[in-house]
Amino acid sequence: AACGETLGAGGAIGAAAAIAALQRGEVPPTVGVGESPSGLLLRGEPQPLIGHNVLVTAFGCEGNNAALVLR
Repeated sequence: AACGETLGAGGAIGAAAAIAALQRGEVPPTVGVGESPSGLLLRGEPQPLIGHNVLVTAFGCEGNNAALVLR
């Protein structure tokens, strides 16, 4: 939501955001969320990161899929 459609750069942007989250020890906010609907864990401000691992997934229109675990 923050970047729009980035086509092939989505996985790299997700990995960069995951690295920043690990370094800062917090999960970035969800853009455009005021109040969390239906009890979902979406927040408009950063939240503490629980754990030491982050999973980044990327899916392409052509059927290409990738997953990366960062610690």
